[in-house]
Amino acid sequence: MNLSIIIPMYRIEKEIDDCLSSIFQQLLDYDVEILMINDGSDDRCGEIAQKYEKKDKRFHYYAKTNGGLSDARNYGLQYATKKYIWFVDGDDMIAENAFTYLKNILQEEIDILYFDYAQFGAITKPYYIHNQEGYVSGHQYLLSPPNAWNKIIKHSLLKEHHFYFPKGIWYEDRAAMGQLVNWTNKIYYSKQILYQYRIREHSIMHQKNYHPKMLDIITAVTMMKDSVDQNQYYAECESNAIGNLLYQSAFRLLPFHKKAELNQCVDTCMKLYPHCEKNKYLLQRSKLYQFTIHNIIKKRYFIVNILRKIYQRGGV
Repeated sequence: MNLSIIIPMYRIEKEIDDCLSSIFQQLLDYDVEILMINDGSDDRCGEIAQKYEKKDKRFHYYAKTNGGLSDARNYGLQYATKKYIWFVDGDDMIAENAFTYLKNILQEEIDILYFDYAQFGAITKPYYIHNQEGYVSGHQYLLSPPNAWNKIIKHSLLKEHHFYFPKGIWYEDRAAMGQLVNWTNKIYYSKQILYQYRIREHSIMHQKNYHPKMLDIITAVTMMKDSVDQNQYYAECESNAIGNLLYQSAFRLLPFHKKAELNQCVDTCMKLYPHCEKNKYLLQRSKLYQFTIHNIIKKRYFIVNILRKIYQRGGV
């Protein structure tokens, strides 16, 4: 299988054992290395990780000063030695029998494998990205969620193009993962559920209070535009800007009455993609979604707030 798994750890002592155990229980004799990166955590993460290092020589523990998720991933990448890289968040788990599946699929000519996932402990259906599995185009890839953790990437691809996650910003996956389409057309999508993600109360995507770094989405979307071939993938990048800078930012910022901040997101989107209302993917969406985007662009936030409440009540 020839796989390096990079696991950043920071203040997740309650979850990290579940993550490492989900890997340990299916290791068998697979050619895998697990790089556990303690990002300056002041809890028991390091202690728990070192117990696994003693259990199996394929677990490797590293400690560094705190630098954030991106910095920890980049740090682990420099120690990775295997053919493929998997960035696993330390508060999540890999699915049961994931290695059994990966042993076979990674024998194919694949540069990037991305796959389905499910929320840990949820009764809801798994997140199915596409209807059909198999090799996909870069266009399809860019329209899928940008998460780093549901992708396994050929190491040589990252080395050759000096890939790294931008340090110090939120939404680093949005900023970094898109550029992979410039480097290969060997992208494979699997409907296999290989990952279980956990929603944590204070995670970036589930903030209960306003945080200024929510505006890092502006940096992330701008970085994506600058790093992805716009001649080939303009419409897909434009579609992501609509979703991130307009729709998601409106629903994230308006509950905190941050209209000036939302204005920054809207203005950035219109600067990057001035004709985004004509985007072909937007025109394929529901009339309600198009109406919502139109009112966000026009900064009619009173109407958007009404629409937001309708969405929240499930009235769509």
